[in-house]
Amino acid sequence: MKVLLKNEKRKRFYYRFTKFYLCLSVFLCGFVFFSCAQNSESPRNAIGLAVPYEIDTLDPQAKSKLSSFAVLSNFYEPLVILARDMSIEPCLAESWENPDLLTWVFHLRKSVRFHSGKTMTVEDVVYSVQRVLKHSEFETAAYVSNVTEVGAIGEDSVRIRTRHPTAILLNKLSFIPIIPKGSTSEFLSHNEDGTGAYRLKFWDQQKNEIVLTRNENYWNKMPFIKDAVFYLALDDQQALQKLLSGEAQFFLGTSRKSEAAVKNNPRFLVERKDSFYVKYLGFNFQNESPNSCGLPLNRFHDLLLREAIHYGIDRFRLISSLSSYAFPVTQAVPPFTFGFDPSLPVPEYNPEKARRLLSDAGYPDGLEVTLLVRKVMEQAGVSVKEQLGKIGVRVHITDLSDSEFFPEVRQGRFCMFLSRFGSPTGDASDILESAFHTYEPAEYLGQLNYGRYSNPVLDKAIVESCEIQQLERRKEKLQEIMRLLSKETVWVPLYGDQDIYIHDSSFSWKPRMDSLIKIWEISHK
Repeated sequence: MKVLLKNEKRKRFYYRFTKFYLCLSVFLCGFVFFSCAQNSESPRNAIGLAVPYEIDTLDPQAKSKLSSFAVLSNFYEPLVILARDMSIEPCLAESWENPDLLTWVFHLRKSVRFHSGKTMTVEDVVYSVQRVLKHSEFETAAYVSNVTEVGAIGEDSVRIRTRHPTAILLNKLSFIPIIPKGSTSEFLSHNEDGTGAYRLKFWDQQKNEIVLTRNENYWNKMPFIKDAVFYLALDDQQALQKLLSGEAQFFLGTSRKSEAAVKNNPRFLVERKDSFYVKYLGFNFQNESPNSCGLPLNRFHDLLLREAIHYGIDRFRLISSLSSYAFPVTQAVPPFTFGFDPSLPVPEYNPEKARRLLSDAGYPDGLEVTLLVRKVMEQAGVSVKEQLGKIGVRVHITDLSDSEFFPEVRQGRFCMFLSRFGSPTGDASDILESAFHTYEPAEYLGQLNYGRYSNPVLDKAIVESCEIQQLERRKEKLQEIMRLLSKETVWVPLYGDQDIYIHDSSFSWKPRMDSLIKIWEISHK
C-alpha cells in the first residue's frame, strides 16, 4: 500500500513537472519567435547610411553637389529621371514630345501630391523652372542655361523652349526638382515639400543626421524601406564604426582600410566602382579679386606657369600616396563619359621640364602659392604640396570644410584650389557649360567656373556642341573641346574617384553609375 501511494505521488510530480516544462518551453519558444520576428523586421523597415556627404541647405535647387543630389533626390522629383544605366525614364512627366528643335512639350502625370497634400499642377512645374531661371546664383541654373521660355498648355502640359537646339535637355531637366508654387528659399532651406518616395522627419544639424520616412501616399510603387537615416560628414573610420556597430547598414567611402576591415565578413558585401567625379587643380584667372596668394593678378594667364605645375605632378605617385582607391585621368571627364577623348595620353611627369618652364615664366628661384583644399581631399593636397616643392613651387595649404571652401572659391579668395567635379548627366557638355564657359550669369553659363577662365574660341565650341543632334558628330565636337582644354591646361586633372560601397548582405542593391544611393532602389533579399 505504501509503495502504491509512493508511486502515485511520483506520477503526480512527474505530471506537474512535465506540464510546467511544456508551458515554459512554449513560452520561451514564443518569446524567441517574437524576438526574432522583431529583429528580422527591424532591418527591413529601417536602415542607416554612413556617408561622407555635407549638407548646408535642404533647398533642392540651390546646390548641384553630389551630397545635395544624393539626399534630396529622396524627397523631390523632376519631370524625367536617369535610370541606373543613365537612360531617360518618365517621372512627373508621363510622356513628352519634341515638335521642333527648340520646343519640348511635357504631359504631366495626374494625381501626384506634394508631401503637404497639395496636388501637383502645371503651375508648380512652371514655377519650379522659372525660379531657377530667375536665380542665376542657384547652382542648378547651369542645367537650364539654354531655356528661354516655360509655360502651361492647358491643365496637364508644359512647354519649354530653348535658345538653341539642346541634344541633352532631358538629361539636364532630370536635375531640376519640382517644388510647389510659391515655395521660398527661407522655407526650403530647412524644410521640404516634394513629391518623392520619402519625407523628412527631421534634420539634426548638430549631429549631422537627416532622418527620412516613407511617403505612404506616394504615387509610384511603394518603396521597401520605411525609415532611413543619413549619418553625414563622416570620415571613413567614423562611417565604418557606424557600419560595424549595426547603426548603419550602408557605407560609402574610399578608404582601402574600410574594405579590408570587412573583407572576410559574410555579413557584408563590398563593391568598388569608378565614379564620374574627377579631382583637379584649379587656377585663379580673375582680373579683380582679393590678392590672397601673393602673386600679381592675372599671373595664371601665363600658360608657361600652368604647364610647369602640370609637368611637376606625378599622378601615379599621387595615387599611391592615398589611403583611398583612385585611377589616373587624362582629361576633365573619366572614360565612361560621353565626349571623352581616348587619344589623350596620361599627363607626363617631367620635373626638369617643369623647372625650365617655371624659369621661362619669370620664376627662376621658384614662387610661393596658397592652395585651398577641401578637407575630404587633404591627403591629395599634402602630396601635391610635396611634389610641387621639388620643382620650386612652395605651397601653403589651407584645409576647409565644404561649407567654408565654396564661399571662398566663389569670391575668388584663392590662388589655386583642389576640388572635384563630375558630369552626373553622363555627358561632357554638363561640365563644359558650367565649369569652362566664360562666366555669364545672365545666360546661366559658367556658374561653377570659379577661376573665371575665359576663351571665346572655347565658348563658341561649347555652344556649338550643344546644338549638334547627330550623336557621332557631337561626340567628335566634344572630343575636340577636350583636346583644347588639355592644350590650354585650364585645369590640372589629377585622378578619378573610385568609391567603395559596403552594405549588409541581407539587402539587395547595386551601385549606380552616378554614385547616388537612392533608398527606393534598396530591397531585402
